[in-house]
Amino acid sequence: MKENKKLETRNTGVVAENSAIQFVKGSIQHLEYLRNNMEYQGKEIPKDVPYSEYYDYIFRNFRIEKLKEEWTDLDYKADKSRWMRINVARTVRRWAKQKQPLSDKQKRIIERVRNGTDFYVSYAKLGKLLE
Repeated sequence: MKENKKLETRNTGVVAENSAIQFVKGSIQHLEYLRNNMEYQGKEIPKDVPYSEYYDYIFRNFRIEKLKEEWTDLDYKADKSRWMRINVARTVRRWAKQKQPLSDKQKRIIERVRNGTDFYVSYAKLGKLLE
C-alpha cells in the first residue's frame, strides 16, 4: 500500500512528514524523490517549429526565471525534466541531420518532446528509450 506523504518545504530543505527523511533542496536525493513522487507536464512546443529546432526552442523558452533560492519542488522537477528533455532533443536534432526516414519509434519520441512529456527518468531508462 502506498503511503501518502504531505510535503513541507523550508528554506533548508524538504521534509516528508510521517518519516525521518530530510533532503537538502536540489540534492541528488531530493531530485530522486521528486522524480519518483511527482508528476510533471512540460510546456508544448508549437507545431510550426521543426523538430530539428526543438533543442534550441526548449533551451531558449522553457527556463525558470526565478532566483534558485525561491524555487519550489515543482521548479526543481521542471528544471530537471527540462534538462532531460534537452538531452532527448539533442538526439532528435542528430536524427534530423542524418536525413534518413524516421522510424515510428523516432516519430513517437519526437511527439513526446514536442508535447512536453516528462523525460525525467533514470539515465538507463532514457538510454533504452533512445536505442
